[in-house]
Amino acid sequence: MISAGTIRFVKFIILMLSVLFVFSGVFAAEDNTLQAVIENDAAADLQPGDADSGLPEHDVRTITVDNSGGEQDIQTITSDSSGIEQDIQTITSDDSSLESDVQIITADNSWIESAVQTITVEYSGAEKNNQTITVDFSDGWLMQPDDVYNHKLMQASFALAAASFRDKTRDIAQRDFNILDFFAQAGFTDPQTYDFHVIPTIDTIGTAIAYKNVGDATLIAVSISGNNYQGEWAGNLTVDDENRVKGFNDAADKVMGRLNDYIHERRLHGNLRLWTAGYSRSAAVTNDFAADAVDSGLFEAVYAYTFATPRTTREENADQYHTIFNLLNPFDMVPLSPFPEWGFHRYGIDLFFPAIESDSRWFMLQEDVFLNYFELYGEKIVLNPQINKNLHTVFDYLAFFINSADSYKTNVQNPLVEFIQTRDLRTLIHDISKLISFNTIREYMLRRDTIARYQMHELYNFLDFITQFVYLGLIGQHDVDAENIYWDPTLSVQENLAFNHYDKTYRAWLFSTDNPEDLLSREANYAHVVIQGDVDVDVFDENFDFIVSISNKFDSYSYELDDVHMPDYKGVDSDTFVYFELQKGQTLIILPLDQVFHVGIYSNQDQTIRVSYVEFSADRLRGDVRYIYLDDYDAGEYYVETFDPEKEREYTTEDLLNMGVLVEEPWSNNFVYSPTAIMRLENEGIPHPSPRILIGLILFVLLLFLIIFILIIILICKILKKILKKRPSGLAASQN
Repeated sequence: MISAGTIRFVKFIILMLSVLFVFSGVFAAEDNTLQAVIENDAAADLQPGDADSGLPEHDVRTITVDNSGGEQDIQTITSDSSGIEQDIQTITSDDSSLESDVQIITADNSWIESAVQTITVEYSGAEKNNQTITVDFSDGWLMQPDDVYNHKLMQASFALAAASFRDKTRDIAQRDFNILDFFAQAGFTDPQTYDFHVIPTIDTIGTAIAYKNVGDATLIAVSISGNNYQGEWAGNLTVDDENRVKGFNDAADKVMGRLNDYIHERRLHGNLRLWTAGYSRSAAVTNDFAADAVDSGLFEAVYAYTFATPRTTREENADQYHTIFNLLNPFDMVPLSPFPEWGFHRYGIDLFFPAIESDSRWFMLQEDVFLNYFELYGEKIVLNPQINKNLHTVFDYLAFFINSADSYKTNVQNPLVEFIQTRDLRTLIHDISKLISFNTIREYMLRRDTIARYQMHELYNFLDFITQFVYLGLIGQHDVDAENIYWDPTLSVQENLAFNHYDKTYRAWLFSTDNPEDLLSREANYAHVVIQGDVDVDVFDENFDFIVSISNKFDSYSYELDDVHMPDYKGVDSDTFVYFELQKGQTLIILPLDQVFHVGIYSNQDQTIRVSYVEFSADRLRGDVRYIYLDDYDAGEYYVETFDPEKEREYTTEDLLNMGVLVEEPWSNNFVYSPTAIMRLENEGIPHPSPRILIGLILFVLLLFLIIFILIIILICKILKKILKKRPSGLAASQN
């Protein structure tokens, strides 16, 4: 009996393939270029307020920071509009993780701590029942400089964003109960909510606004609903070929309009300070909205904190909005859409959580996160590095086949939006089938140009990868001694594929520590090292401390020092953890690019071994193929390769040949990027049914059904013929 989870998984793959067929351009009338050509349009100025509104211009604020030293001791800020000179605060900016351009406020100011209060609210997140969250909050945090990261304010912002999720446990008249409760506890008054008491559609955006006076400053909180938004989600897919993602920008315009009306109606003016937050879709809307708020000049300060933020803009200066902080899980696929290869990014500063693949500190940090997650939800956190890798490849292929926002808008956007709104898979397939004609297929297949053959080759290899993805998803693998490391059959398809995006995952990491220097990084970079051959592999950190020994010969691995193949090794165990996959004849190791790694290769026989090294970033889909080489090894030979992320490899083919290395060099300056090139490097040794076998099996089954159908028709005809023969004699007998 096929499980419901398996059926949902297969439906997901069918949907993805259906969309891919349109993406690929195989059935389109026009040719698509293989490389995305994105024009960075000039940023359109959005003026949210009226010219005669009477609101003051954005006051000039002077900040003096001495960057000459590693640690900034004192920073004094004077706000001209408020007339309040802020007390001394300690700011630390010398941090290898967050880098020197992000300043961090530490909570050691007595004048701030004395005003801290505790807020406890419910929110309606990924769990079936509502969750409760408790955070600290201080008005003083909204009087500090807005371009300095405050981790406690980030935690409070998560609660603000979560409380604005529409409450799925209440009737429609009370969907805004939790955000109103948050405002009340935080001392914000005169709250107003929008689109909480209606059925969400593509044209709605749940918004909550409230304010409070602190001295001569007016603090305004704006929260945008980021969960349980039903039809609003379709707005995520209306990209269009503009400077911003249309679905997010339209919603941000509505929020800005509501805020302007709110300010005018209450005659708020003077030292206005805006605090806003959002998660997922609402994070993208918040990202646009916060940038518009900064540009408007209406606010003395804008404190914007977003979570799991999709990409929103193609403006070249988007990273100059230093008051917007985007908190991201490196392997959450949502922040990779719309595709970075289309030229999209986010306003503000991106901050990344640790991940097994991209952070050497993960092993030391994960214990607190695991305990935090278990205490919150009573279950173990899910880790799917294999799914992370495979989903990344799927997205890479999609970005390859549909290489521009304009192509997406023309071929896919409308059918996909309609499907999200109706959940009718048959309608989607029907709409896609309108783009397919056998004449187009025949003409496409008969074309002799290189582009046609190349695209068909890529499409076949993508189908080959999908069969492998489905195969591994159905049978599972457990080659690493970490629980929940691969596809978990006890979870739904959505939980397996989207776990990195869940609010509970973000919450577990965010609240695992109050020290952002231990938690966050400005980048999340990693490398895939693939070694093909009958070899045993030892991995060491930058100090040559031992991490793991992987034996391809015995399909095993060891963390014991005695199993290191290096002669006379007398090192110690490392605190670093690396993820690896072991297949017959292939070892894949994923190395964080935050330190140097040494990989020892021990050959079990006389053979030619291939080593490839590809660098990736959480900020893009395409990998950077640094080098590939083939080398002849004798049985028992041991070689150590050093992977240094700071070292540029500039060996020419001639240099390598002189060193006795046989070089595979398919890449050149004019080589068109191909996801297949990397996919083949990493999956050559993984057994799975080929597309040809599956297609043949499907055709065989269809033919069998056709034969059975024909036989049934023939049988029915014979039965009807006998009945018709008997009927006249019966009538004659009745007449006599």
